[in-house]
Amino acid sequence: MTLYTLALFVHLAGVIVGLAGVCGWLFALLGVRAARTVDQVRALLTLYVLAGNVGLAGVGVLAVGGLYMAISTGLWQQGWLIVATISFVLVLAAGGPIFGSRVQALSKLANEAPEGPLPAPLAERIADPIAQVALQTYIAVLFGVVFLMTTKPSLVWAIVSILVAAALGALSGLPLMRTARTSASVSARDKVGA
Repeated sequence: MTLYTLALFVHLAGVIVGLAGVCGWLFALLGVRAARTVDQVRALLTLYVLAGNVGLAGVGVLAVGGLYMAISTGLWQQGWLIVATISFVLVLAAGGPIFGSRVQALSKLANEAPEGPLPAPLAERIADPIAQVALQTYIAVLFGVVFLMTTKPSLVWAIVSILVAAALGALSGLPLMRTARTSASVSARDKVGA
């Protein structure tokens, strides 16, 4: 066994653990949107935190193995790897500020709410279209990174690929923004009429 094969094992183990964490994290975020009771929201937010910690541990492990492999083989000079790495780091760095404050506000509302069906403020917070658009963009960029890692395009095509992935993710959320705006105006009209 060589140091490279050990690094490859560590890298792939990190990928598996990181992917499990990201999948759990995404499942929790998507599940909250379908929750009908306060208890469901609380349980899914607990899963969100746990999965996030697992995902970050996996990412740390995959980074150690991947860094060694990239340096030892000279892959770090490839444009696609640089774009994939920067995109991945930006997605991870952006996830905290974008989702963190929204999840904290959601957790606070869920912890203050009585058991039972979702109260209106919690339901409105769950339906936040910005979080959904960010989530769809996040997922699209992750697929873009996987695309780069499998196709290994030139630097220019790597940049174009990531930009297209981000644009498709954001554009897929436009109907949600329109729906949220329509729902808000109907809700405002209902309050005025009451």
